[in-house]
Amino acid sequence: MNKKDKELYHALKFYADTKKGEIKKLKQENPGTFRQDISKSIEIFLAAKGFIKMDSFEKYMITDKGTYELRLLQQDYFKYTTWVISIIALIISIISLINQLDRNIFKLG
Repeated sequence: MNKKDKELYHALKFYADTKKGEIKKLKQENPGTFRQDISKSIEIFLAAKGFIKMDSFEKYMITDKGTYELRLLQQDYFKYTTWVISIIALIISIISLINQLDRNIFKLG
């Protein structure tokens, strides 16, 4: 998962988890903090692609298309995480095997 995908993932997750009224309140009261989490270019991109709707009367700003994209990004994120955990487990197994072989060699010698 590259940097842009991570930014999109975090932005879509934010819009999926946060109600529209809370987002507007955050933008008005503390725009600097909001922009640290979600850049203006990401917000414009999400709106242009139809992942969020700024003018909807619904409770959340994320659309069905945005929810689908979030699911795809979550799958990629979890695949990456699973891959990293698998590599770490493999390294631990190899270290354990080497440690066990060293003990057996010293017992024989």
